[in-house]
Amino acid sequence: APIFGVDIDGNVNVWNKCAQSLTGYQVKEVLDQNLVEKFVTSDYKNSVQTVLKNAVQGNETANFEFPLIHKDGSHAVQILLNATCRRDHEGRPVGMVGIGQDITDAQRRKEAEMRQREAEAATAAQATISAHVYHEIRNVVGSVLALAERASEAVDLALMESSGESIKKLPAEVRFLMEHQRLVCGHAVNTLNDMLDVSRMENGTYKPSALLIDLGALCQQAAKLQGPRMKNDVQLRLDCPPEGELIVLSDPALLLQYLTNLLSNAAKFT
Repeated sequence: APIFGVDIDGNVNVWNKCAQSLTGYQVKEVLDQNLVEKFVTSDYKNSVQTVLKNAVQGNETANFEFPLIHKDGSHAVQILLNATCRRDHEGRPVGMVGIGQDITDAQRRKEAEMRQREAEAATAAQATISAHVYHEIRNVVGSVLALAERASEAVDLALMESSGESIKKLPAEVRFLMEHQRLVCGHAVNTLNDMLDVSRMENGTYKPSALLIDLGALCQQAAKLQGPRMKNDVQLRLDCPPEGELIVLSDPALLLQYLTNLLSNAAKFT
């Protein structure tokens, strides 16, 4: 085990063979050198100085982790230290002696495991976001296909009738369906703009907006977007506040997304 000691001023006066082997510094290179200033990385200088000071005052520290600089500068040696007070024959504190343990390999394994867990968490988060994006796109495509089917049915019915009345109504009906399709595609663009902002979601900086929303109007918009997906024998009845009656503070894009998802599932399973 690496064993080293310092006097009351923090200068090295004990440096055993294991400490030499781990750090590359020979005894003559470290004796009378300040341990903290010469051999401890800058980010740990203050904490190691505190441990040494406490030990000299009789307050021992156990299992303190800190890095010692290797002589070649290529890496630091991670030490798990137990620091105790050194006293003279009269019991007066004269310094500190530390008995350590080389935990460099264990620290590297720990860091590798943490990186692995972080990578797995990032992969899982990416998979979740991808699945959500797929779900949103599928909902929109389903609505577009339903509108296309309605338009096709309207044309077929008009051509089958002999009176010609349906032919006259056909342009207006197709125009209505196309306008509906434009609304659905616009919602798709807004949804993708929200969902493709993956970086903010992953690093936790994504913040929903807080805007005043007419809840009744938003419910009607959601019904328009998903209404065409309802089966022919299913009727969509909207029970919501009239426009202008109920105003809420929320994120309009997210709230519309929630409502359209609910209606999409209702259309799919009803």
